[in-house]
Amino acid sequence: MSPSLYSLDQFASMFADRVRMDAYRATIEKCVRPGDAVIDLGCGPGIFALLACQAGARRVYAIDLSGVVEFARHLAVVNGLADRIHFLQGDSRQIHLPERVQLIISDIRGVLPLFSHAVGTLEDARTRFLAADGSVLPESDTLFCTVIETPDFYSQIVNAWRSIPPFDLSSGLSLVLNSLYRQRLKPEQIIAEPVAWHTLNYTQGANPTAEAKIELRITRTALGHGLGLWFTTHLAQGIGYSTEPRVGDTVYGHIFLPWLEPVALREGEVCTVDLRAHLVGNDYIWQWEARIPATPERREIHFRQSTFYGSLFSPSYLKKRTTDFVPVLNEAGLAERWILQAMDGTRPLEVIAAEAAQQFPRVFRRVEDAFNKAAEIAESLLTLAENHGVLAQLTKGFEGNSAAPMPPTFSESLLARRRAQLVSALGLTAELFRFLELLGQARVEAVTVKGPALAFRAYGDSTARSYSDIDLVIRHADIGRAAKAAISAGYQSRISIEAIRQQKVPGQYVFVRPETHALIELHTERTLRYFPRPVPVEKFLQRKVSLLLDRHAVPALAAEDEFVLVSIHGAKHFWERLMWISDIAALVRNCPELDWKRVRESASEVGAERMVNVALLLAKHLLRAPVPEAMKRDVTEDLAGARLVRDIESWLPYGGYAPPQILQRAKFRYQMRGQLFAGAAYLSRLSFSTTEEDWSENSEAPGSRVSEIIRRPLRLAKKHRRDSNS
Repeated sequence: MSPSLYSLDQFASMFADRVRMDAYRATIEKCVRPGDAVIDLGCGPGIFALLACQAGARRVYAIDLSGVVEFARHLAVVNGLADRIHFLQGDSRQIHLPERVQLIISDIRGVLPLFSHAVGTLEDARTRFLAADGSVLPESDTLFCTVIETPDFYSQIVNAWRSIPPFDLSSGLSLVLNSLYRQRLKPEQIIAEPVAWHTLNYTQGANPTAEAKIELRITRTALGHGLGLWFTTHLAQGIGYSTEPRVGDTVYGHIFLPWLEPVALREGEVCTVDLRAHLVGNDYIWQWEARIPATPERREIHFRQSTFYGSLFSPSYLKKRTTDFVPVLNEAGLAERWILQAMDGTRPLEVIAAEAAQQFPRVFRRVEDAFNKAAEIAESLLTLAENHGVLAQLTKGFEGNSAAPMPPTFSESLLARRRAQLVSALGLTAELFRFLELLGQARVEAVTVKGPALAFRAYGDSTARSYSDIDLVIRHADIGRAAKAAISAGYQSRISIEAIRQQKVPGQYVFVRPETHALIELHTERTLRYFPRPVPVEKFLQRKVSLLLDRHAVPALAAEDEFVLVSIHGAKHFWERLMWISDIAALVRNCPELDWKRVRESASEVGAERMVNVALLLAKHLLRAPVPEAMKRDVTEDLAGARLVRDIESWLPYGGYAPPQILQRAKFRYQMRGQLFAGAAYLSRLSFSTTEEDWSENSEAPGSRVSEIIRRPLRLAKKHRRDSNS
């Protein structure tokens, strides 16, 4: 487990700060709607995640870099919310989620919002994870600046470099006076009217670089020692708070930027300040330039300062940051690479650690040091497995390998994550039984796709894969009756009844049960846009089979139709997650009843021949699943499919973090169809088929339908350009 960035005492001070917590609690209660999916970004012990669940969230993705997520998981269990909070340890910019969310909650600031990669991290989450109608909390932060009188603290900074006579330590003054300090300022220390100098608008994409030239008018005669900075936040719907000194102490504190010397200032004087903050690597470089006009008693004051001048950079450090530097792994890097290669599934960590300590004695002084490093690397494996949706497969792999027992900490973390997945899967399976009964009463015929049915068919266990909702396919003609039955039973519809009456076709029809926050998605022949040809729903229903899940007969697609659907679903998402490839490999290995001639016919019926070929090639190359004899010729002769597999392998390791760029996406869609004109028609249809994200507010207005169609490709281009950049 990696060490936490903060101690539990520091986390306690965060949620003990009433100014902060009261505002966040009120905003979460207002913004979270029953059935929402929410992200708690930089979750710490998961307090915001707990509040979101209390407010009605169906699912919360709680993400943090540090091992504190394990304690957060424990708190979720204690409070009976473990089935609704999905904890992820790692950098959110390298994490993939199975759905977009309605709300992102974050407080990843330091003393100021300009803190390491906080702004970029929130922007990445907004572009990759937020639904079109979603919200970011906070909506904006505004930074303020003033002139500060702080004689005691200033003396503390400079006097230490004058206190050891007869030695001259004055060279240190230029370093310490070009540094940034965290202080708790008092209202009486403010000697200029505060000025807002930079706003971060998180709803539109905040700029992590801050620059402004401002004028600070002195409000009383005093001795100025430097600049004080703080921020005010607007969370949402008129709720916010400020960290200004007049509010009193908050957990954040304030920033003090000292001047090179104190300046005697008179009321009414104006200090012109040029402030800049630039993110360089993982930290901000601050620049502050102050000009104060001359008076009869004093020369003009001009200070030009920067935290860069206060930094101690060795020649080797600077050399490593030149463009022509050729990096070579040092011994510690070689040791980490060796440990990664040693994790081949045949040796326990204690054996790997002992060998690593022997191989690299100058890196690991003790076997315990090597064991801790190996355990840290192994922990990252859990996060990677969770991101790719293969936690159950990882668990099974370790359980079935007695020659490589899991270390206790790794085992506890893996089993805790697996338990949370089990609870979620069992709850959704129960919801499937309930909704199928509801549809039966409304005389709506349905088949289950993906979810527990696919898990049972591929792995023999309905909980053996990750899923966050229940998917059902029905006739489009039945959607009105299905929606009416669901709403009458207490489900909430994400698509308005009016839109359904107007025959508007969303991406899917989503229903949420408030009591359990379970999500049901209904698909029809008109919503399944990623099928290259019209979906033969009537044939799907005629060919359906019954699976026995927990003593309940569940209608499911025929195995051959399911295989084709999973292949199309993986292609829809560019095969960015290993989970879908694992599903294909498991179906090949574990479903002897699959009729491959029928698979070919089903794929041909909907124009998905290449999608099936690519699915089989991925399963073969990555998971060593054999290509069925009946499919070998098709797969071998599909040279374009093999090239697509190489493209997929280039972005698959990132689990959605490095998605294909916009032109790559278009090319992929075009080639996945398999034929010149068919590929162009497929790409065109996907580009212009509108969903709820494209609908106009006034759909009855003349020309609204045309404007929706025109707007869609522009929206997609903007969205995927942002995704690629992030």
